[in-house]
Amino acid sequence: MEASPPDPQTRLEGLRAWVVQLDRNLGIRTYILGAIGLLALAAGVVAVVLVLQLKQDAATKGDVDALSTQLSTVQDAATQAAEDKVKSLDDRISELETKVDGLSGDQSSLERELQTLKQEVSTSGSGLGRKGGGTGFGDTFGDTGSGTGIPGTTVPGTGTGTGSSGGGGGNGSGGTSPGG
Repeated sequence: MEASPPDPQTRLEGLRAWVVQLDRNLGIRTYILGAIGLLALAAGVVAVVLVLQLKQDAATKGDVDALSTQLSTVQDAATQAAEDKVKSLDDRISELETKVDGLSGDQSSLERELQTLKQEVSTSGSGLGRKGGGTGFGDTFGDTGSGTGIPGTTVPGTGTGTGSSGGGGGNGSGGTSPGG
């Protein structure tokens, strides 16, 4: 048995349904493609705006040169200030060294003087006493006087003397010092 050919009307209705379904699918695809295109266009516009903004914010060669000049100026000023400070400190150190040398020379001179004085005192055996004064009573009694060491030194000395009975006064002389 052979199948009967389909009715043309049924066939047309099937084709119409197929075309409607195809039209619906194409419409959805068109909307989706349009939305994607619109998003791509918006992304392109945003990209152009960002590029232009970055170009305006970007440093130019003149900006870099100006910054380099400022940096060089600050560096030169800092170097000069450091050099001035080092020179000032060198001068102060030189002054202090000169003072220390002078004090060392003075100390050496004083030590030599002290040694010389010690040697003189130890070799002579007697100190340099100051004159002592004494008084007596009338024509009968003499008195003894005493003296002290050399002024301005730490070595004390003593001296004794006797006065004459005639004048009631006399001078002391000589004496010894404890160091010698």
